[in-house]
Amino acid sequence: MPSKKVTRAILYVRRSTSQQTGSLKQQVEWAVKRAAELHVSLDTSLSALKKACSSHKSVAGDLCLDDAISGSDMNRPGFKACIDRLRTDKTITHLFCWQRDRLARPDSPLHLAALEMDIRRTGISIVTSAGVLPRLSRSESDVGGEIQSLLEYHRARDDVRGLSQKVLRGLKKTAEKGYSTGGSASYGFVRVLVRESDLHVDRVLRDKERVRQPGYSVAEMPGKDKASRQKQHVVARIAAEYYKGLGGLAAIAKRLNKDGIPPPGANRKNSKGLWTLSSVRTIIENPIYSGLAAYGRVAEGKIHRLSIKGADPFRELRDDEIAPDNKDEVKKIHHRDTADWILVPAPVKFDPIVPEEVWSANYETLLSRGKKLGTRGIPRCSDPNRYPLRVICGDCGRPMIGSLYQNKLCYICASYESTNAQECHHNWVERDVLVLFTIQSLREWLGKLGRKKKLEQAIRVLIEADKPAADAEASLKALKAELASTQRKAELAHVDKIEAADKLERDIADKTYREFLSEVRALERKIAKLETKRQPKSLPKEVQRAASVMNELHLFFKKMRENRLRETFNALGIELVVHFDHPSTGRRRNVPVGGELRLGVNGEVKLPKGVVNKSAPKKNAPSTKGRMSGKVGRGDWT
Repeated sequence: MPSKKVTRAILYVRRSTSQQTGSLKQQVEWAVKRAAELHVSLDTSLSALKKACSSHKSVAGDLCLDDAISGSDMNRPGFKACIDRLRTDKTITHLFCWQRDRLARPDSPLHLAALEMDIRRTGISIVTSAGVLPRLSRSESDVGGEIQSLLEYHRARDDVRGLSQKVLRGLKKTAEKGYSTGGSASYGFVRVLVRESDLHVDRVLRDKERVRQPGYSVAEMPGKDKASRQKQHVVARIAAEYYKGLGGLAAIAKRLNKDGIPPPGANRKNSKGLWTLSSVRTIIENPIYSGLAAYGRVAEGKIHRLSIKGADPFRELRDDEIAPDNKDEVKKIHHRDTADWILVPAPVKFDPIVPEEVWSANYETLLSRGKKLGTRGIPRCSDPNRYPLRVICGDCGRPMIGSLYQNKLCYICASYESTNAQECHHNWVERDVLVLFTIQSLREWLGKLGRKKKLEQAIRVLIEADKPAADAEASLKALKAELASTQRKAELAHVDKIEAADKLERDIADKTYREFLSEVRALERKIAKLETKRQPKSLPKEVQRAASVMNELHLFFKKMRENRLRETFNALGIELVVHFDHPSTGRRRNVPVGGELRLGVNGEVKLPKGVVNKSAPKKNAPSTKGRMSGKVGRGDWT
């Protein structure tokens, strides 16, 4: 067995939710005590745990931590850091983990069982509350240990699936009573603690406050303070204007911004302080303002999702709800049909801010204007010069269309826009950034090619070098004459063979004919070889085309005008393929991290070899000498 001089350990701890208050503390206390019993060095403590939790760090000394992250997520930062250290740090001899289900609750138990055996074969012992799994040599096997780990990871996976079903049953039961199932209060409303026996409102809850009290549930009701009443008047105004047909969502948002009314979430850190089309739509869609509590409007479970129709309250995820490039990423599905919701009267009675018939009419109008899911048309820009580039989404391969977002000209994915977020992702990039990057790349390409006269001179030298010499023309003429003479001799020999009087004359004529025929074939091969070399290439046309491109670029950079961008880019056959990142949490929109600039895509412009495809490095890649970089979103393009 492999031996190590130093006995040093690392500890991995995890809890699924922040409500498991004593879980992490219990795991650290056990590990410190067990390390002392085994005489193994473990650099961690409860103070280190507290500091790591407060600073949201995944690694602190010999402690690897995942706080409030499900074990089914195999991309946990603490878990990945732990595995990386086990593979790279040769001084580590032990891995401490309270139980296997703390390490992971995988969809594939076999994968984790194999990973565990790989860790042990690198000379690392795994210590759990159930005992010690000793390290193994490369050639050793532990059949009993493998079976045990496989069974425990299967049990851990099944526990997650069972918990998922249990949670959905609980949420459905709560929603059917009209109580809140989580999230913040609606615009102008507050969250209150309600006694279920007599629906008495006990108190108003603070923002993000969580309560678990037997016999009580959380509900929403209109706030009674001045700020909440002002917001309720805004809600009534939005519903009335939309009901009376006084403009669409964008027109209502514009009027609200003009009047200086703060939007929902105006106090948030990243808020722009402006009403948008989506914020107005969210208020019109919300039935709570008419006294109805809704659940099931958005399906976002990772394992099971609520099934309103049918006896089974939950269902497995469909293929279209799982990201094709990342099986750990799932998509939210918006249910527009009210038949798919749990829609019941709110448990706390209040005067509706929006009459129920007004809300129903407004919601039907929204659906009809959307033309149902997946059939929304792609908006067209009246001025094509505003979006001069042809941009392709790197995720779905469809073109990106121009759109005005927060007073900025942007490109967004056509698939995402036309299918109402059911296909592809929310990929977007500013127009000015792409145009600047394209112009910088063309300047660089133009500088590498040199001036027009140098280009013409270089190509004409190739033309002259490609012309056949005078002696080659003479040789070709002589070979053709010789071929004609030999063909005539072969024909005469063939006639002599047919007219021969006896077998001896026939054999002599046949031998002569074959010799002439062999010479004919040899001469034909020589002539074909010379003619292949002799054929000139169409380089004069290439000279004219390249010169035309050079003139266009020089004139374009000398007198750059926005109304000529589209014309110039189309003449060069420019196409941009943009690649985007896909964060699992955080941003609602994906920003570009790289891509490709392609020239001559339409086939009209023939460009020199080596400049047809200009690629960009990955996100935050350093700029190197000879490259031009332009900042695009959060990634460096070159």
